[in-house]
Amino acid sequence: MIFNKFKILILVCCFPTILYSQVGGDNTYEFLNLVSSAKIAAVGGKNISITDDDINFAIWNPALLKQSMNNQLALNYVNYFAGINYGSASYMKSFEKVGNFSSSIKYVDYGSFIAADPSGAITGLFYASDYLLQLGWGIPIDSNFSVGANFKNIYSVYESYSSFGVAFDIAALYHNKSKQISATLLVKNAGLQLKSYTKGNREPLPFEIQAGFTTKLGHAPLRWSITLEHLEKFDLTYESELNEQVDPLTGEEIESSIGFGNKLMRHVIIGGEILFSKNFNIQFGYNFRRRQELKLIDYEKTVGLSFGSTMKISKFDISYSRASFHAVGPSNYFSVVVNIDELIK
Repeated sequence: MIFNKFKILILVCCFPTILYSQVGGDNTYEFLNLVSSAKIAAVGGKNISITDDDINFAIWNPALLKQSMNNQLALNYVNYFAGINYGSASYMKSFEKVGNFSSSIKYVDYGSFIAADPSGAITGLFYASDYLLQLGWGIPIDSNFSVGANFKNIYSVYESYSSFGVAFDIAALYHNKSKQISATLLVKNAGLQLKSYTKGNREPLPFEIQAGFTTKLGHAPLRWSITLEHLEKFDLTYESELNEQVDPLTGEEIESSIGFGNKLMRHVIIGGEILFSKNFNIQFGYNFRRRQELKLIDYEKTVGLSFGSTMKISKFDISYSRASFHAVGPSNYFSVVVNIDELIK
């Protein structure tokens, strides 16, 4: 059993080295990275190491699936930007000896658009949307280690252009309950586009390697997490033309250099939780890369910051969060998680 455990962990660690990686803007199906869970959004937008009985975390990291989530249902909705709405529904079922299984449906509705011919004459409306059907499996290896995998069916349609693809995730988790420590590694969105939007133009998927660590202070109701994103590529810097600075005397662009520390911090997402009780807690997060990429020279303020809260009302865990992306304002996230067995009782 010990030998098998380390064979699986070595496979998870080594597998990414044979895959080609891309970062945002170079991929198709970027909607796969949109988080729909209010709680995950509150702790920085990415978290794969919190081991609560919350299926929303296990959808992102299948190694978090466990028997205590049996018959759990989660519904999520996000009011995004410019009339865009998206959400997800997830369900988990546990089978003795076989493992824990999850299923999830995710949609992104971009709304309706005015269609026109080359002369500018309006011909009607067209629509755009993305869909994901995901199946997950996770199983404990022993009392501290567990592994899991997701399989994803992806469908996307923009007006008359459609695309279909498949992807999978693979993850390993270490969780020491007595010391209240968890650490995990996740290989995410490895796959391919089976049908491209246009013939002969196949695009890469948003492949990523993530690592996460969560711990709780021994004598204080504070739990904090660090998530490391895009470990497959060090330099994630991206400079927007909106932030270019020009010398007022010469009219020439002022060159700016991004140091090692800045590049390093772009991989780091920090999240925290104040656990007041089993029925109420608040979350907060800071996403350094989001702030560096989306802030404006004249508007920085709360870009990259997020916060939220979770409250248990009767049998329902209800979460709400706000994440600040840009000067246009924050996005609002709503989540409801319920155990069907408890609801029936």
